[in-house]
Amino acid sequence: MTGTCDANLSSYSCTYNYSCMSQSTTGRCTPCSQITEGFMCRCSPLYEINCMQCASNGCAICIQFFQPLNNNSCVSNFCSNYMQECYNGYVCPPHTVQTTLCVKCQSNQRQPCKCGKRPNCSTCNSDGTKCGQCLIGYKLFEGNCVEQENVCDAKKQSTRCDQNQFCNGEAYSPCQNCSQLRINQFCRCGTKLAKNCQKCGDQDGKCKICIAKFALYKDECVSNICGMIPSTLNCSFGNLCREGSQPNAECATCDGTQACNCGSQLQCKYCGSVINTCAECFHGYHIEGVTCVRDTNSCGYQFDSQLCDTGFYCTGNFGDQCESCENIKFNNACKCGTLMIQNCTKCINNNCVECKSGLYPISNICRQNTCIGGKDSGQCALNNYCPSEPIEMHINCQECTAKSPIQCNCGGSQNCQTCNASYSGCALCQAGYQFASSECQAIPNICSKELTSASCSSGNVCEGKFLDFCVSCANINEDKFCNCNGNLLQNCKSCSGRICADCRYGYYPVNGKCALNICDQTMSNLHCLDGFICDQKGKPQDECSQCVDGQTIACKCGTAINCATCGRFSNTCDKCLPGLVIKFPNQSCGEQEAGDNSCDAELTSKVCFDNFFCDGQAGDICKPCSHIREGKTCKCQDQFLINCAFCPSSDCVQCINGFSPVSGKCVTNKCSTPCLPGYHCPQGAGKDGSCMVCSLSSTETCNCGDAKNCQTCNAFNNACQACIQGFVLLNGKCQLPPNCDLLNPCPIGQYCNNSICALCLDQQITCSCGQAVNCQNCGSAESCLNCIPGWTQDINGNCKVPICTVPPNRDQYCAGPESPQACSENPLVIVSMQYQCNCGKTEVGNEAMRCANCERYQNQCKQCMNGNTLMSGICVLTPPGYIGNCDQDGSSRFCAENYGCKGYGQCIECSQLLLSMSCKCAEDHLQPNCASCNGRNCVKCVEGAFLDGNQCKISCDNFITCEEGEMCKDHVCTKCDGTDICHCSNKDNCQECTKEQTCNGCMKGYIENYEGSCSLCADGYQLINDSPALCQTSESVQNFLGVGDIVCLLIALIIIIGGVWIIVYHYLSKPKKYYQQHNILAAQNQQ
Repeated sequence: MTGTCDANLSSYSCTYNYSCMSQSTTGRCTPCSQITEGFMCRCSPLYEINCMQCASNGCAICIQFFQPLNNNSCVSNFCSNYMQECYNGYVCPPHTVQTTLCVKCQSNQRQPCKCGKRPNCSTCNSDGTKCGQCLIGYKLFEGNCVEQENVCDAKKQSTRCDQNQFCNGEAYSPCQNCSQLRINQFCRCGTKLAKNCQKCGDQDGKCKICIAKFALYKDECVSNICGMIPSTLNCSFGNLCREGSQPNAECATCDGTQACNCGSQLQCKYCGSVINTCAECFHGYHIEGVTCVRDTNSCGYQFDSQLCDTGFYCTGNFGDQCESCENIKFNNACKCGTLMIQNCTKCINNNCVECKSGLYPISNICRQNTCIGGKDSGQCALNNYCPSEPIEMHINCQECTAKSPIQCNCGGSQNCQTCNASYSGCALCQAGYQFASSECQAIPNICSKELTSASCSSGNVCEGKFLDFCVSCANINEDKFCNCNGNLLQNCKSCSGRICADCRYGYYPVNGKCALNICDQTMSNLHCLDGFICDQKGKPQDECSQCVDGQTIACKCGTAINCATCGRFSNTCDKCLPGLVIKFPNQSCGEQEAGDNSCDAELTSKVCFDNFFCDGQAGDICKPCSHIREGKTCKCQDQFLINCAFCPSSDCVQCINGFSPVSGKCVTNKCSTPCLPGYHCPQGAGKDGSCMVCSLSSTETCNCGDAKNCQTCNAFNNACQACIQGFVLLNGKCQLPPNCDLLNPCPIGQYCNNSICALCLDQQITCSCGQAVNCQNCGSAESCLNCIPGWTQDINGNCKVPICTVPPNRDQYCAGPESPQACSENPLVIVSMQYQCNCGKTEVGNEAMRCANCERYQNQCKQCMNGNTLMSGICVLTPPGYIGNCDQDGSSRFCAENYGCKGYGQCIECSQLLLSMSCKCAEDHLQPNCASCNGRNCVKCVEGAFLDGNQCKISCDNFITCEEGEMCKDHVCTKCDGTDICHCSNKDNCQECTKEQTCNGCMKGYIENYEGSCSLCADGYQLINDSPALCQTSESVQNFLGVGDIVCLLIALIIIIGGVWIIVYHYLSKPKKYYQQHNILAAQNQQ
């Protein structure tokens, strides 16, 4: 028998291992294996809640998430990723996501065990309320787990080590004495960690003794090695790299034998008390303030005379004083200005004026005084000339005298007869030249040596001998050339610009030149011009007369015959001799024939030739339209156009006076009516005068529609293109100009004051000084004499340097008197500016000088102004030939352009770099894998990389060969985008990286673990979701509900909720079974 249940679900009547779960007076007890949470099982003599299988002294098996603990009673013992209900002595399994049972704590586990409220326990004591064992890194003390002293912390750091101890092993392993410290490890010094420190100092975080190859600087250990390419610049402050040192050898303390590393000071024998200062200098230098400066007029290396003064040269060792060139040794070079000239004994600026005995300064070279005959005297020594004969032969130069036939060599001066005392200019000028502005310039209006008019003034002719003054062309002799503004015109009597306007007797101007126009001995027209004739009443050698209508002798008109006057085109007649008519098509004159060019019976022009009109009786010869009268029609092919004077086609192109061609026809265009658009009425034309086309040479107002005061119109004749005098074009309109404005500045030496120009004096407004800006008054050669307030002069006398009335803050520079601007917004402009960027003060209290841009979190330069080089955050003047040195991280940022770093030491050419190394390109731009730059861009890559646009990329087989934060895609390293495995330090299966080089998202099938890496689910778990990734026990996965199951479950849940509400309402007025069962259980516990 199993027993029966009463109305209160009491299990008193149930037998062993049975329970009441049905509210019925006739209900039978059910096996405890079917029990649910909150019900009790009959385990004689006790009743156990949540028990599925009884034991002899309690419960043996509990329902899910409960365990038989605490005198074999069922106690909750479960956890999930969001809650823990573990019992004392139990722990939640690692990587738990779904609800699961807690497991018993083990001594070697990493998660803390539940031991009451005691942290960091590995196992509990017997009653589970205190720690029995501790996690690694902790020790047991009175039931608590406290940190172990002098051990490595969880991140393998030295934060838990004792003074002068360091971490040299795994997490929580014992610390060791700092005397065993290796490079880049940290020693515990007080409350702080000191890097590369072998023994701590007295102050917190300060070091006293460093490990090998490191030196103390400001109580910290800094690198003190010579570098891969040994150099003192790699050493720490106050140390030097001995000559002949091996790569990465340790530097030595400065001892005066070599230059010491004193920061930005490069030539110190000994350093000052703080960085960037010298205490003592080497031979050839002297100290100025805290800097070693080269001695003036002293020798450089290898007898270098570059630092010698002009007129001196070097004969000794480095730093020795230079000697005068007066007694210079043979083939030694003298310093002459910026030049070095061999065998020179005396200089003036860049020019050698005297040489050693037997040599002469010729084109700044001391050599023998010879030349090639007939060539320029510049081959000779100063104050010498090259004879003209024998030509093309090597001959000796001759000293210049007042009678020398050839121009003398006086340096750069021309047309000299003899030279001045310094041989830098003329003492006497050659014939035909005179002194003007300290130079020999041609005497104006004289006959040249070749007896031409080339040296005459315009309108004059040479009629005499060399050096005679030219005379007016008004009386020019035959075949002489008149100078018409540099154009030599034969037989010209007067000029008009560069062409001839009038010719001497017997000549006539044709196309700007004089042509013969005279009757020969036979009085024929042979030597007459077209349009002229020999008057038979005259005599031979008379000028030909111009042809007129009505004459009886034929005019010369080219090949046309019987002409009275010539036509518009060559070889044609305009009028014929009496009784003759023009014959077509050659337009010569001949006898009239039937059907020739004549008026018809209606007196129209229908039978006239083209460009002729009828002006007489029937049968009269038609006249050329060039003689047409107003109201008459000209024949123009198939058109008859009134008032047309010339038509090459059916359109008229020239009309009689008072008319203009518009669309091929003549339209009235007289001054008595408004002129047509694009035309103007000439001055003095009168009412019947003709309007003329507007041009830039006309002075009258042009008709441009509604536009006023126009000189010419635009293409549509509705707006001005140019204005008449006194007006200026503003926005397409001709307006009265202001006295001055931005487009119309004042003359030099004046300033614009309310649109009125005034003389510059002490005004606050910019004076007009040509190209110079911000001037208050003008100097010479378009420079400023002084500046308006807020500006000062640069080296060229231009007021371009602003005076900051508003001081710039940090990371700002002075762009104008009241306009400080941010350096970081445009550092590439600041490198060429006059004022530096304000980067604050360095650690020693000095201003960071010559910066173009600042480091974000440090008072140091990030970028330097032109002519400076960045060294350890400080901008120093770039030494000649400087190529730079690598910093302690091996970065190329301090290298010169097209140089980079292969390790420590001096920079090398980018062509010698390897993969993953960076080349320094223009504008401080570092280009990885680049072998050669052009500006900011890379143009050639190192071996193993290829050019993609302006950058070099590495070809790859997998992500391991890529840089951190890159992935290998299509054999190219590119920035991670989640489509392939990303290289994140030593982390696995990442989609992207964080700043700390841990995974930012995992590849599909992986889940992120507590180390920041991506791994598969732990044994016994399976991935059930990708986003977000979740691991669940395999058993749970196998029982995972499908979509249909979930829908059914939701429906059932709604029904259950409704039922629960009814039950709650019912229980409000009746005793409840659950309460009664708990009362029974409490009574048993009291027994």
